[in-house]
Amino acid sequence: MDKSDLGQYVYIVENNKWVRKATVISHSGGFYTLGFLDGGMTRLRESRVFATEEEANAVIPTPKSPEPAKKQDDMPRTHHIYT
Repeated sequence: MDKSDLGQYVYIVENNKWVRKATVISHSGGFYTLGFLDGGMTRLRESRVFATEEEANAVIPTPKSPEPAKKQDDMPRTHHIYT
């Protein structure tokens, strides 16, 4: 993307979870100033702004599958039990 993209729609990733659509307001010094459709604004580095929704979705990390819970017998004892 370059400075001729002013007014174009772009996509960003928020909180490494979801993609949000924005409009390019300005571009200067390696940063984009973006306006959101709901009225908010933000300023982000070029590397965090994507031309397509698919590009933005590609950088969202995939969640790890949860490890199975340990059984009580597998848990280490943190104190000695006197009998």
